[in-house]
Amino acid sequence: MNLKYKLADAQLKADVSELTDCLAKLCRLRGVEFQWKGSDAARPEYGIVAQDLEQSFPEFVERDTDGFRTVNYLGLFAATVQAVKELAEINAELVMQVSDLRDQIAEISTAAGTTKKHAA
Repeated sequence: MNLKYKLADAQLKADVSELTDCLAKLCRLRGVEFQWKGSDAARPEYGIVAQDLEQSFPEFVERDTDGFRTVNYLGLFAATVQAVKELAEINAELVMQVSDLRDQIAEISTAAGTTKKHAA
């Protein structure tokens, strides 16, 4: 099996639906630096703690034959893609709000300038 590629072709999928509420769920996770117990590796490892992921995305966590939790990182990647899209939507809304506020400030400034000229 090629570990770099996994089948993802739409022709092979049924009942496809987008993940929802990914940003909030991902925000509950911790990205961690750690050492494996019993390892003498000089470099730290990076990842997440399966028990944390299990709280937000239980479908991305399974147990191996020894009872240890394993993580479906490809599922986590899909959730991350959706979270980025959610952030893009929030950003677009905020950009529009800032633009509207700038327009309002400009209108108020113009009106205030006009009022000052009439008062003099």
